[in-house]
Amino acid sequence: MPKERFIELIAKAALFGLLVLFTFSAPLKCPAADNIAGMFKEGSARGELMLYSFSQTFEQEGNTERFSDKNDNIAGTLFYYQTAELKGISFGFGYGSADNFYSDDDKYEDRALRPGHKGLNRFVDAYIQGNWFDTAIKYGIQQLYTPLANPDPGRVLPKTFKGLTVVNRSIKDLELHAYYITEFADWADDDFKSISQYINPSADKEALLVGGLKYNLRSDVVNLFTEAFAYNLDNFFNAGYISVNFEKQFNDVVASFKPSYVKQKSTGDEFMGSIDTYEAGFETGVTYKGFNVTGYYAQTGDDSYETPWGFGRIIKTEEFISGLIPNQKVYAISSSYDFSRIGLNGLYGKIHYTTFDNDGNASNGDQFEYQAIYDFGKEFKSLEGLSLNIMYTDMRNDDSSDVSRLHIRLKYAFSIL
Repeated sequence: MPKERFIELIAKAALFGLLVLFTFSAPLKCPAADNIAGMFKEGSARGELMLYSFSQTFEQEGNTERFSDKNDNIAGTLFYYQTAELKGISFGFGYGSADNFYSDDDKYEDRALRPGHKGLNRFVDAYIQGNWFDTAIKYGIQQLYTPLANPDPGRVLPKTFKGLTVVNRSIKDLELHAYYITEFADWADDDFKSISQYINPSADKEALLVGGLKYNLRSDVVNLFTEAFAYNLDNFFNAGYISVNFEKQFNDVVASFKPSYVKQKSTGDEFMGSIDTYEAGFETGVTYKGFNVTGYYAQTGDDSYETPWGFGRIIKTEEFISGLIPNQKVYAISSSYDFSRIGLNGLYGKIHYTTFDNDGNASNGDQFEYQAIYDFGKEFKSLEGLSLNIMYTDMRNDDSSDVSRLHIRLKYAFSIL
């Protein structure tokens, strides 16, 4: 029996044993439901309805799908339901769909729909969870929230994972994480695939092992949030990530500084290619009465930095990110304002400028990103949950085609129970 299959069976057996043990014997301090009927009756449900449009235009038409004009117009839905706890046990279900809404058939898809602008639907949550002794044990389809594996809300459906996760919160302000992940579904996937064979179909089925911590300390001196995670996918790569976010308030001014570092190295058969690289950098900013200015810097090592399961980069804008090119240096500055400060409730604007120094590996470039968000519910209570997000990106390259992108998101979020 393959090693990963054996470990998966052991994990499932252990989880099942714990569920049986606690269902029939373990008392809880504050049970949320007294019986199975109450477990479902006292659950919670929420949803999202979306009309999204993603468009990309190249000044010079490329000869590959990656460098060609694209368009996806989507009517999307997401529905989530979570039961109340019964003796620490709960269930979660989430289902999403992304349907073609008059996309331009003469253009390529933009990672929100399947080839041919075909719609898709799949589970984004389907799990059983046990919560005992300040420890949450979850098995099934779920969304992860770690630096290199996360939902990455860049399109309609989130990036989703299948496997076993354990999170312990026994120590105040500290979370300890351990994951065993076997399958993955990207934005436009209508089914799950082996997390290793998703990257390289020639590879054996391997599980992604993740361990990490999150520490959040709030004090009168400084607020501090730390993330440190390690990732291992046999015959692909190991990666270690750490970031520390310092935040200090001086009357009406909030200052922040967040250095980050990740080291990545290929292992075994190197089914992702030879990798020995890093990304290091920081972001630092000041917020004053709704106005924010933040500066960024990122530097990549001798190889590009691979993040197949989420953004996980120091500089992440709508489309263009740091770490894509070896020996790259990226500088950025953003300025944003909450217009509710001057009576325009619900309106938020942002301008982001990025410049890429690619050290001769590729064309240097500059990018401007303009964003406006309007939350209708801030001004009109009857429209609570309705928001409009418009973003325009203009990317100028020294030696290659210029790119422009327009993303429009109209979303209505609601709760049912």
